[in-house]
Amino acid sequence: MAIFKPSSKPSKDDKLTPLTPEDMTKVLRVEIEQSVDFLESELSSKREKAEAYYKGQTALKNEPGRSGITVAVVRDSIHGILPSIGRIFGQSDTVAEFYSDDEEDEGICKDMTLFANSIYRSYGGYTAMLMASTDAFKSRVGVVKVEYESVVVA
Repeated sequence: MAIFKPSSKPSKDDKLTPLTPEDMTKVLRVEIEQSVDFLESELSSKREKAEAYYKGQTALKNEPGRSGITVAVVRDSIHGILPSIGRIFGQSDTVAEFYSDDEEDEGICKDMTLFANSIYRSYGGYTAMLMASTDAFKSRVGVVKVEYESVVVA
């Protein structure tokens, strides 16, 4: 997939030219920096506060002679929801299914379906989904990072 940039003077008849690898690297670097800045400026304090609430910690001061007990309502609520979420992710052996409008691609789609489902089962997809759901409930964002490495054995 090519990303295009307009030529120096855009007009109706101008054609788009592909970005050079260097230009693409610059664009990606800027986008990554902006994403990290947004994460640090907008979300980190909210995530820290949510994590503290999840652990039952509050910023409230204890009054002398009053109880210092805190209730972990956030954690208890999340733990109450997780079984329902687990049933959603675990109710079927098929977690992903691929289709195509082209009949010639049916075999490829079946292979992709088998591959995706076997990877999900083999590498703890269920546990990853529950962990991501827990993170999403307490921190507003649940992320599952998946890496694929092709190893050639000689």
